[in-house]
Amino acid sequence: MADNMMSLHEELEAFGETMPEPTRKTRTPKDGKGDSASGTRSRLTRIKDAASEDSNDE
Repeated sequence: MADNMMSLHEELEAFGETMPEPTRKTRTPKDGKGDSASGTRSRLTRIKDAASEDSNDE
């Protein structure tokens, strides 16, 4: 029975379609939680610190 089955790639090609590019693999290193999250948190902390210092000066 498995001999008669087409692979997913073969089925898509039969209908003129192609498999989408695996974009998740290329995005994973860029969207790494460690880099972006720590960078964002440090920026937010600085903004909050600057805002609280400004409000204390007024």
